[in-house]
Amino acid sequence: MITKIYLDNFKSFVKVAIKLGPLTSFIGTNASGKSNIKDALRILHGISRGFTLAEAIGEKYGEGGVPLWKGIRGGSREMIFSGNGAKECRIGIEFRALSMPKLGSGLQSKEFSGVYWLTIALDHEKANAPKVLSEGLRIHGYDSKRGYVLFRSRTENKVKVGEPHQLSSTHKKYAFRNDIPALTQLVDHASISEEVKAYVYGLIYLLRKMRFLDVSPEAMRQPSLPGQIKLSDRGENLSSVLQAICFDEDRKKLLLKWLRELSPQEVVDFEFSEDTQGKVVFHLVESNGRKTSAYSASDGTLRFLATVVALLSPESAMFYFLEEIENGIHPSRLHLLVRLMEQRAANSEIQLVLTSHSPFMLDFLSEQSLQNLSIIYRLPARAFSEVKSVVDIPDFDELHKNKNVSEMHLSNWFENILEFMDEE
Repeated sequence: MITKIYLDNFKSFVKVAIKLGPLTSFIGTNASGKSNIKDALRILHGISRGFTLAEAIGEKYGEGGVPLWKGIRGGSREMIFSGNGAKECRIGIEFRALSMPKLGSGLQSKEFSGVYWLTIALDHEKANAPKVLSEGLRIHGYDSKRGYVLFRSRTENKVKVGEPHQLSSTHKKYAFRNDIPALTQLVDHASISEEVKAYVYGLIYLLRKMRFLDVSPEAMRQPSLPGQIKLSDRGENLSSVLQAICFDEDRKKLLLKWLRELSPQEVVDFEFSEDTQGKVVFHLVESNGRKTSAYSASDGTLRFLATVVALLSPESAMFYFLEEIENGIHPSRLHLLVRLMEQRAANSEIQLVLTSHSPFMLDFLSEQSLQNLSIIYRLPARAFSEVKSVVDIPDFDELHKNKNVSEMHLSNWFENILEFMDEE
């Protein structure tokens, strides 16, 4: 699990440490900076797939110009906070209980915790591409209080993009390209020990297993080929993923149960029809025999279905970032989604990060989930975003005894008290 995110001079953040739990929720006004957290994590996800920094921040295309990756919003031009003249930004994560794979002879698989950081330099005045300025991985659990530094690197700003820079790993020095983080170069380096590679593989696996759902009803309505059992971030392959789930009777029953609670339709089964290309599309079968295909299912039903499918799929990710989960779902049914997410997170099977503009969703969060509810905000006359856990706001606990969190959110109490604290 990722326990903290560190952002320095990244987009609207100057310097923040953001705490994460099994289920973390972020609230805040439009343009407060919630999506910037997603962009930082997407950069780490992109580099875990072997992309250069330019590709992870911008776009990645395969052979024949096939798009493989969509970059972060604003690209490199708006990646670094512009209010203090900075030309570099840092993204870091703290994690715990990662599994170190068993590699080589005599190496035993074990869990480990640590911190990974990456500083990216960018000078638009000289039209330079992004490069690694510094990077490191520190492993916890050793005798030293600060842990054991597995590797660290530092590049001088004068070193051009793509030129080798020195990286120290377990007291040895190696040369690596500086337009690609060393994290993914280490695993292919013949001189790096199997133990170091095992730790690095564990972290890369976590970063690769991130998902950023931003589903589109139109994409979910399209037929898909049987065997495609990974739901894409936009919701493509929904029909074939559903079909795969339905092969497991227990998962199918659970899915139908959640769907019946959402909708007044008495959905008792799924059916799948095949087109001339062998692609399938799903149909919802009601107790009265009526069938509704994916083509005519409501947007809200599809959004809810995609989220539930992602969480119940045999190919579920380890980490999901979900923006504005309330879209298309009736407020009276939001508790179903929150309940399912809390159940999955409670079993430590999936870590979830949510953003929401819905005050009603907040009232459905358990007391444990409230501990990981934070507000992203900008104070008047300040250009940067800040983060505050709501349980750390003075008087929150006392006020919450008599008021729902939704009432506090609707009355702008969070923003008002934070502004007042700043003035004091």
